[in-house]
Amino acid sequence: MIFTAIAYHELGDHTKAIESYGKALTIWKKTYGEEHTDVAMRLDNMGNVYQDEKKYSKALEYHKKALQIREKHLPVGHSDVGVSHNNAVNAYVCLDENDSALKHYELALKANNKSLHSCHAHAIMTMENMGSIYEDQCNYGKAQYYYRETGNIFRRTLPANYSDLRNMEKILLVFHLD
Repeated sequence: MIFTAIAYHELGDHTKAIESYGKALTIWKKTYGEEHTDVAMRLDNMGNVYQDEKKYSKALEYHKKALQIREKHLPVGHSDVGVSHNNAVNAYVCLDENDSALKHYELALKANNKSLHSCHAHAIMTMENMGSIYEDQCNYGKAQYYYRETGNIFRRTLPANYSDLRNMEKILLVFHLD
């Protein structure tokens, strides 16, 4: 059932994806209970489909439910908690609620720093995205901080000709941060 939902989602058939995820969610709830972390994963999956449909409020509703379950049942700093925070961020950004997005980015970064290496892609993307929101808010000091941190990690971990590093170097040049 879940693989069918994933396939429909990948094919862009959101109606069938939601239907299949809904059936899977019902089965997971009956099997494991309402607040199992696997139920949270299905809720996040459904939120992602709603996100793709541009139903951002609905997506946020599902991501918040998933986050509540994960925060309740997983240890502080678990990477899945960070994933749920990042999923909520995606909806908040689309709803133009940048302050809420930043709050969840910070919480995702804390979770990622406890459970993942600081050079992990999730942590790096979170910092770069935080820089972008701060830049959009004209808070250039904080934008610089997050861009600089991202650039430093990229320089330590990526080959000089890697496209992500080159793109970050361009951003840092705009801010005169070499």
